[in-house]
Amino acid sequence: MRTQALVSAMQAQGRSVVCLTKPGFPWDRGHADAGRQDRVGEIVYHRTGEATDRPARLPADYLAAEAKVFAALSPLRPRWVMAASNYTTAIPALFAARRLGLPFVYEVRGFWELSRASREPGYMDSLDYRAARDLDGAVAAQADLVFTLNSAMRDDLIGRGVDPGRIALLPNAADTEVLRPAPRDAALSRRLGLPAEVPATRFDFIDPDRRIILVTGHRRESFGGGFERICQALRQIAERFPDTDIVYPMHMNPNVREPVGRLLGGFDNIHLIEPLDYLPFVWLMSRAHLILTDSGGIQEEAPSLSKPVLVMRDTTERPEAVDAGTVRLVGTDTEAIVRNVTQLLEDQAEYDRMSFAHNPYGDGQAVTRILDVLAAYKDRT
Repeated sequence: MRTQALVSAMQAQGRSVVCLTKPGFPWDRGHADAGRQDRVGEIVYHRTGEATDRPARLPADYLAAEAKVFAALSPLRPRWVMAASNYTTAIPALFAARRLGLPFVYEVRGFWELSRASREPGYMDSLDYRAARDLDGAVAAQADLVFTLNSAMRDDLIGRGVDPGRIALLPNAADTEVLRPAPRDAALSRRLGLPAEVPATRFDFIDPDRRIILVTGHRRESFGGGFERICQALRQIAERFPDTDIVYPMHMNPNVREPVGRLLGGFDNIHLIEPLDYLPFVWLMSRAHLILTDSGGIQEEAPSLSKPVLVMRDTTERPEAVDAGTVRLVGTDTEAIVRNVTQLLEDQAEYDRMSFAHNPYGDGQAVTRILDVLAAYKDRT
């Protein structure tokens, strides 16, 4: 969504922007027959290839990806090349940019190896960990500009050899024109073309007089035992609070759908629904009393709606939200999830403390700041 907002802002300034995407592994393979483009709003994302049966690991994988990026960029001669996420997308973009003699900008949005290390004992001592850390550091060190999200990540990048003068600290910011506190539900419903209270039959199970716990979960590290424990917690919550509804838009991954359907089906106050488009999901967030999630993006968006967020992970790339008090890490432990949800449902003072904590993502100006930094860089070169 950060990329979508950035591209929209660039286009509004009259700039021509070309977006390339790397096919995901492996869950979008079924969409290969949909063509080589994806359209989100008015923005077209061009796929650089088809998804494969394994993630990129070998040098040949990166060279093949670079060749596709180079072929796409060569006729265009862009002013700069920008990559986001981690080294798997950045390496091909960096190589192509250098072959074309173009500036390269890298948006570092997290250190995946640290997340993996938090859930795999011994991983930090492995060659895979050192390779991932070194590759991300090497790409960032070669970039002309590096954008990152918080001061801890900035310090980590400096420790990996990145010139501090090339790093711009640009935290994520929720889009305040889309994300509004609950009193704006009616306005958002009108924007969606839906009734003010219950949006058509998609949400006909919603009772405006009942509290809603919104749940999302999809992360690979929770497959198996993690999702079993999450579902056991939700069963206990549903039984303990029959006056509260639990709404769970289920991810398409069968590793999620199987335990969720098996353990949570049959409860009158648990509603398992299909995945939602973005704006209907925002509407549902605005109606929720609290949110249980393992999503990074929701950790940033929910505070703008004054919703407490319990994160079903042991670590987060958004420590600023934890520090601010809007987000709390509960992991996938059944007892911890039940205890924290119970506290927020029964202790109004604690609920208010999390709901009205300082929102670290509230000004919505991240895209404007990125454009300002890019403009300043252009003026220097």
